[in-house]
Amino acid sequence: MMTSAPLSSDTREFTDVQGNQWIVWEVYPRLLERRLLRERRALRRGNIDRRHELVGRATLPRQILGGWLAFQSSHERRRVIPVPDDWEDLAARDLRSLLAVSKLSSRPRRRS
Repeated sequence: MMTSAPLSSDTREFTDVQGNQWIVWEVYPRLLERRLLRERRALRRGNIDRRHELVGRATLPRQILGGWLAFQSSHERRRVIPVPDDWEDLAARDLRSLLAVSKLSSRPRRRS
């Protein structure tokens, strides 16, 4: 299973020129090892030879494997690849410049 997790808890907030609030943080993809899951050891193995079982694998474009800077507002999510050095110390105007060159990622997920 592929997940994306922030490397650190550092986040920034800023407002764009239209008045939208944005949250920014670093994201690095990681693979969760199946062998680390305890419940796997409790499961009984079937008769299927797993070497011949078709298994879907999550793939990511090579350019994002090194991580990205995630931008999220109430209406969309965007990313900048690669993570700029010392982005945590950038002024709000510099974050707005990064936002201007970012790529659309998706709509934000609804929070419950």
